[in-house]
Amino acid sequence: MVYKKRSIYPISVFILLLVATLFANAVPANKDFFSCGRFFINTQIIDQVSSGEKMANEIKKFAGIFTDGVYLYSGEHFDKAKEKFFTARRIWPEYYGTDFMLALTFEGEGNIKTAARFYKSYLQKIRDFHAGKYKISAPIIRFISVGEIERYSSAEKMVKEHLLAYGIHLDKVRPAPSGMGLTVFFAVLAGLIALYFAITRAVMPYYRKKRRMKKVREGFWYCKHCGAISPDLSNVCTECLRGRSAQR
Repeated sequence: MVYKKRSIYPISVFILLLVATLFANAVPANKDFFSCGRFFINTQIIDQVSSGEKMANEIKKFAGIFTDGVYLYSGEHFDKAKEKFFTARRIWPEYYGTDFMLALTFEGEGNIKTAARFYKSYLQKIRDFHAGKYKISAPIIRFISVGEIERYSSAEKMVKEHLLAYGIHLDKVRPAPSGMGLTVFFAVLAGLIALYFAITRAVMPYYRKKRRMKKVREGFWYCKHCGAISPDLSNVCTECLRGRSAQR
């Protein structure tokens, strides 16, 4: 019995250490997770990509701008860093790391509400990434990433706990709109405004005129210039004084 009790102790310790190690790998440390170092891009690999093709040039352009933003963030030049990240986001909206860096940058300058929205959009993109929705972007992201790509479940857990420290519930946060979404929104809005003016200033007056002309009672005539109704006995419009014969 003594031998069995002594043998159980090291086995138990081994199991506890194994579980702790697995848990540590599953959920990264809070300090490491909210670090810009997780999103360093392998620029050496990108430099080896042959130029000339549009996609290769866009990736190189994105990598340069994004890397500049990371260094600006590290130096706490938050305004300049945001400019770089927003530009990088417009070039490659599907890269989730840009949303995370924008969240860190807004948080760094004290704007936690806006930071929360970018954390939410980051989570949506990392979820779509693992769900296989980025058919073209996913292989490129794996190609340029230096570190291991985080899982959605662990990322969501870390972000939830992080925002709760500020009293913000992730479920109540709206994700930040993408640059492409805003462009489409404003394009649609401009189109609707143009359509509204076209209807109110051209289409509706035309049909009102047609309707009034059809409803003119017997013994009266309709003036095409001002829309007034005049009696047949008058050869001149009672409103604009234009002759009836001039309208035919």
